[in-house]
Parts: sequence; C-alpha cells; structure tokens
Amino acid sequence: MASKAASTSIPRTMRAWTHRQAGSPSRVLSMTENVPIPTLPTDTSVLVRVSYVATHPGMLILMHFVPSWLRRMPAIPETDFSGVIVSCGKNVPGSSTTGGECEPGVRDFRPGTSVFGSMPVMPHLRSGQGALAEYIAIESAAIARKPTNISFEEAAALGVSAHTATVLVEAAEVPKDAKILINAPCGGVGHFATQLLRHRNPTARIIGICSGHNHELAVRLGCDDTIDHTAFPNAEGQTLTDYLSAKYGNEQEQFDIIFDAYGSQDLWTSSAKYLKPGRDHPYVNVGPKQGVSISEVPGFLCKVIKNSTLPTWLGGVPRPYKQISAFTNTEALEKCRDLAQRGEFKTHVGEKLNFEHALGAYETMASGHARGKVVVKIWEPERSDGAA
Repeated sequence: MASKAASTSIPRTMRAWTHRQAGSPSRVLSMTENVPIPTLPTDTSVLVRVSYVATHPGMLILMHFVPSWLRRMPAIPETDFSGVIVSCGKNVPGSSTTGGECEPGVRDFRPGTSVFGSMPVMPHLRSGQGALAEYIAIESAAIARKPTNISFEEAAALGVSAHTATVLVEAAEVPKDAKILINAPCGGVGHFATQLLRHRNPTARIIGICSGHNHELAVRLGCDDTIDHTAFPNAEGQTLTDYLSAKYGNEQEQFDIIFDAYGSQDLWTSSAKYLKPGRDHPYVNVGPKQGVSISEVPGFLCKVIKNSTLPTWLGGVPRPYKQISAFTNTEALEKCRDLAQRGEFKTHVGEKLNFEHALGAYETMASGHARGKVVVKIWEPERSDGAA
C-alpha cells in the first residue's frame, strides 16, 4: 500500500498499555514493550504519533463487559487522543501536498500535521487498536486538525465528551433568559456543557450541582451559583431533591431546563417538583449512571426503558425526557474543532499523568470525583500549533 511518511524515522515497535481479557483496568491492563507499530489498514488511513490521551468512562464499561471472544485481543484501550501525523495513505486528503502551510478550514492531513481524533467503537473492538500507545493507525475520517489556540493536552479531549456536551446543549433548545439547573457542571461532559450554555445564553441563570470543592471552578465555567450535593442529607434529614423541591418548587422559581451530565436517577424521578411543565422544558441527560458490575446491567437497562417510555398514568415522570447518546464522526470532530477555535469552550484538564502511571487515570474516573478531563501524557511535540 502506497504511503507518505514524515522525514523523521518511524520505529518498528512501540510501548502500549494492553489487555487480553475483560475486567477492571488495575487487574487486566499492563504496559507492554515492543508492540509492533500498527500498519495502515487502508489508503485513507493515517499513522499518528500520539501526544496525549483523554480517558472517558465509556472505556471502563467496554473493558469490563466486552469478552475476548467479541473483540480483537490483545487490545489497546482508549479512543480519544491528540498527536502528529507521521505517515498517511495515498488517498488521505492533502497527502500529496508538499511544502507550505495548511490552509485554514481545509481537511489537509499531510505528515507533520497536528491533529486530534476519536476512534469509533466498532473499529476499536475489531482491530484491537486504541490510543493508549505511542502510535495509532486510524482512518482520516476519524481525525481533525488541532485548533491553533489550544495545547495538545487540551485537544485530546475534543472527542466523545466535547461532542456529547454539544449534542446535549443543542437538544434542549435553550430559550433566552432561561433558568437552568446542571448536574455535574465540572465533570468530563458537564464542564464543556456549562461553557457552551453560558456562551450561548449570556443572560441565563445557571445553577450547578457539585461539591463545595468545585464551586469556584463551576463559577469560572459559567455557573451563577452552585448547590453542594455533599451537604445532604443535612442536619434536618433533608435530601438534595427535598431541598430542590422546597427552594425551587413554586411556579416562579422552577427551572426551565435541567441538564444532567452525571445520570442521577433521583434527580429525574423528582424533577416534576422543580422543573416547569410542558414540551419546552425538558430533562436532558446522558442516561442513568452505569456501574461496572455485571449485576448492575439489568437495573441500568430497566431505568433506560422506564425513563423513556413509561406513561404518566403508570407512574412515569410528567416531564419531557431526552437521553443523549453521541457517537463521533467527521462532522462532530470538525464541529468541536470549530467551537474550540472560536473559544466557545476550552478543555479543563483536572489531572495529567505520565504514560507509565496511566492506571491512575482509571482510579480517578472510578472514584467519581474527576474535575474536567483526565489526560495521559505520552509525548510533548515541540510545536503546539495546528499547522503542518
């Protein structure tokens, strides 16, 4: 297969975190030396030297629940990354271009171009390829050029979480001067959503539900105020939903829209007490919180079906329910690139770990206390712009 490579030599092997069976990262993941450098599978694919990897909870679920007989093993985890193209197939956009700078707005992927990307789930499962390695071979349709105004570590997160937040906000059709409640405004998805909500609705009143520790960050991201969920139940035995019902229960105080970037079932089932009625006042969320124990799967599926379909006369919540499942594609990546380039949102990197300590990223995610995105540094390019 014809390809074009950067002037720097490409090694024969690389380091990568791999696993050969399903299970928790601490049990099944190990650093593997001398993994063969992946070859380009098609004439439209590229080889990227990975700079940073942004972890996300969906990978924990895949590692726990997808058995070895349903995927290629050994497997390299993670899908979202940033890096620099070192080789490309002959039909990759811009691969035949030599010299000069990439033109703004053009999908030009010649070797040396700084990019970010997100490997789709099915190619990840079929190939065993993932981002938690020094190199990744990926279709050019699954990458975009890195915005020129952000770092590689920030660009790595412009995949699943940023796209999910974008779809979450667009699905709600937020009216002017809306009163908004957002759960987990500082999380992986939530911190992007909070920034988008504030940027697009400067006169909205945004209340965030987070820990008191995250109050200042939530305000910087765009919240007007926060509610400390760790303060409940309080001395009077009042739960968080009791407090919301009491403080925001009358017609004048109710919220226009609720964004749940965490997946709280209690927040949804009680929402009719503090969310205005009507089709224009939805509860928009990422779905019920999913644990990683196989015993939790039936309960999770039951909640998904019940929340979406149960009629009010059978006990369903009398409010519009919008569950967002966002899958990245070329259009999604280019939209996230554009939003970042225009400054509508910026990645908040809450924790950065070196490649050798990547297991710590999964510990942070499993704790449920991640602020913004957790990223793993593999290599820092000398250049941090988006040009070739």
